[in-house]
Amino acid sequence: MPNFVKDVEDIRKRAREKMEEGAVTATYQGDVKKTVEILNEALATEIVCVLRYMHHYFMATGVHAKTVADEFKEHADEEREHADLIAERIQQLGGKPDFNPKGLLIFTAVLPQFVDRQRGSISLQLLLLGLICIVIALISDCAWGLLAGSAHTWLQHSPQKLELIGAGSGVALIGLGGYLALSGERL
Repeated sequence: MPNFVKDVEDIRKRAREKMEEGAVTATYQGDVKKTVEILNEALATEIVCVLRYMHHYFMATGVHAKTVADEFKEHADEEREHADLIAERIQQLGGKPDFNPKGLLIFTAVLPQFVDRQRGSISLQLLLLGLICIVIALISDCAWGLLAGSAHTWLQHSPQKLELIGAGSGVALIGLGGYLALSGERL
């Protein structure tokens, strides 16, 4: 019997040591960073699924609305459980579960449409997309700035044009006010 007790104590000691090592042990062969990245993408997908199911849950109408709504709620709860499990695994691997809505937007709107895993690093593809966005914003802002400067120069030399624009704006505002007063609509 003493050997059995000794064996159990050894097993418990080894188990405690393994637990202290965490999910990533010396024999873990996976790429932790890549695994966390993929899990965060899966987490974003699960969260979006929860949101979509909850949308349908609240929007269900008709004779069978309660039954249909309950079905959507059940699916939303299942997806939420999946998200919890994924977030827990990310944390176990030493990563941080990404619940940032901005990250969700990127993962659900940008990644599926414009990023291709087979074409290399997702980070580089996202960087390129970000640079394209900045270039488009610069071109757009510069165009509006030049247009505004040209309009200012054109209007600056003619007080009559400024008066006409002022009168036109005033008439438009009075017309809008009259319409709102007569129709009873509120902004």
